[in-house]
Amino acid sequence: MTYWEKPQKTTLSMRLTTDEKRAIQDAAAAAGETVSDFIRLCCQVVPSCYIAKCDVLETGEKVTIYFSPDTVPRVGDRVTVFSDVIGGKCPGVVKSVTPQWETAETLRQRYEIE
Repeated sequence: MTYWEKPQKTTLSMRLTTDEKRAIQDAAAAAGETVSDFIRLCCQVVPSCYIAKCDVLETGEKVTIYFSPDTVPRVGDRVTVFSDVIGGKCPGVVKSVTPQWETAETLRQRYEIE
């Protein structure tokens, strides 16, 4: 499997015990990958979701909304949130956005389980 169209070759030196080296080789073989590609795959991180901190305009509440990786909110975006004070939907404003990072491999495994 190729992860980059034009891979740049570089050397990575790691001090591993024999058991650690064997564990990486076994994991790569189980995944059907070379050790190099397995390490590349495990080191790639992707956003699994975006966490937005929002202010509710009508009540002054602060709420947290989790967005899928396909929807990237921006600071200043207006969103509809559920207010506990009002007991219904009301407008809010995104104040901060933080990506939640995962490796591509852990994300794939989580979706296989679901």
